[in-house]
Amino acid sequence: MSSDLPPEIEAERASLVRFVAHDIEPASDGFERRGEFPRALVRKMGKAGFFGTAFPTALGGSALGLRAVAALAEEISRLRPEFGYCMNLQAMTCPFTILNWGTDAQIARFVPGLIGGEKIGMFALTEPGGGSDAAGAMRTRAVRRGDRYILNGEKTFITFAHAADAGVLFALADPAAGHRGITAFIVEPRNAPGDTAQPIAMHALGYGHLTVAARLTGLAQALLDLSLGYARAREVRGRPLGQYQMVQGLIADMATETDAARLLTARVAGLAEAGKPFQRAIARAKYFASQAARRAALAATEIHGGYALTEAYRVGYFAAYVTMLNAGEGTANVQRILIAEDALGVKDADRHPIPPRFPVAEAA
Repeated sequence: MSSDLPPEIEAERASLVRFVAHDIEPASDGFERRGEFPRALVRKMGKAGFFGTAFPTALGGSALGLRAVAALAEEISRLRPEFGYCMNLQAMTCPFTILNWGTDAQIARFVPGLIGGEKIGMFALTEPGGGSDAAGAMRTRAVRRGDRYILNGEKTFITFAHAADAGVLFALADPAAGHRGITAFIVEPRNAPGDTAQPIAMHALGYGHLTVAARLTGLAQALLDLSLGYARAREVRGRPLGQYQMVQGLIADMATETDAARLLTARVAGLAEAGKPFQRAIARAKYFASQAARRAALAATEIHGGYALTEAYRVGYFAAYVTMLNAGEGTANVQRILIAEDALGVKDADRHPIPPRFPVAEAA
């Protein structure tokens, strides 16, 4: 994998690779199948600083910026994609929303623990039947009672909900105002009376979309790596599989599209770090990365043939995460609608200003 990352971000990426080999791989046998939440590993990741790269040092972060977030999200998804969720919940959507829109007291209370891995975060937006129009379909209500709010409703597809210590939950405080009546609340599920969680088999989301695009790029890279190794080692009729032109064509497309997805994702990080609107760029990056990863999964399956169905080559393992992320945080078709409406001038994708609290690069 080629990289033009600054030395400090490349060092952090290399540190994550070592962490996966030393800490995650030996400890991760079967916990997902058993339905166990790897709290100890998440805490270790936080303590190692992998969740805090977009946060100021005063809060326990390293202020390396969003390019570092994207690089780490891509790398963890290339190696152990089940831990890619952490880059969304612990490094972006939950703590970053609090950082940008919370009060000083809320930031001090919640952000250090979330990026440090001591608190498990969640982001509760989607509701049953809501689909991609999460805001328009919202039914959860927030009713003020004196100095507090009573929240009533149901959310779904809330990653880490069963283990969360804190999170951001969206509810209608003023139903008559439609979308403008939605308020974000910081909740602590374990301390909330009546809260239950059951497992099931726009800027705030924008920062999460950055990690999704990066994770999809990492999955595409993993599938490319598998295909390269197999094409070099596998012989058919006395020749390595990689010498056949049809296989070379698949690999050429995978390599090019993976690199393009990486560049599109890096552009999003650069725009956001510069304080410029990035919704147009992230819609395009997420859409392209999702399609690149999907095509990489199909190509890897074709290259491996029947062996793609075995666990020995892990093609199916990575392909399953590609399928999930193609729908997660906005389907490909939703991104296409956003891109087309923006291109046609129907709706400016970059119409929303960057939040004033967005952290700029700290002085050396």
